[in-house]
Amino acid sequence: MPRTTPHDYYDAFVRPNYDDYRQLPQDIRRGFNACVSASQLADIMIAYYEVEDPTRIATWKRATSRQTLRALRIDLCNREPYFTTVQSAATAYKHLHARGAHYDISTAGSLESVSIDPDGSLSIETTYDGPDVIVRRRDGSEVSLTAALEAVVERLWPSVLRVG
Repeated sequence: MPRTTPHDYYDAFVRPNYDDYRQLPQDIRRGFNACVSASQLADIMIAYYEVEDPTRIATWKRATSRQTLRALRIDLCNREPYFTTVQSAATAYKHLHARGAHYDISTAGSLESVSIDPDGSLSIETTYDGPDVIVRRRDGSEVSLTAALEAVVERLWPSVLRVG
């Protein structure tokens, strides 16, 4: 059975999750799912090309896979600052927090329709009353999750996947 290529992953998960979110941009679950697959594509690229075609990741190659992935993520954030927002939301969703100065947000509660109750438990609304899910960054600024995903899914990843 052939391995899933980064292009296959983009077509099978990243784009469909983004399209699902765009159908209902107030749906936090769809927004989180779109962020997870868009962020995870960096991991897929490194895992695939380390084995199948190391020349495709030579720009980011470091001593370990983890360091190579970090170099790729830094480059993606430099190319498209919204990648930081998408990666931060994905990390906070998967781990309920995002530790490290390089993340835009620290908890899943940084997205509108998610709140932390007084007892510390998460309350997750399935939809938000606004036209879009809003991300509250650590610096106090707010950004549209739709704008962040659009930049990453429609512009960044297609340009990166075409390279090489």
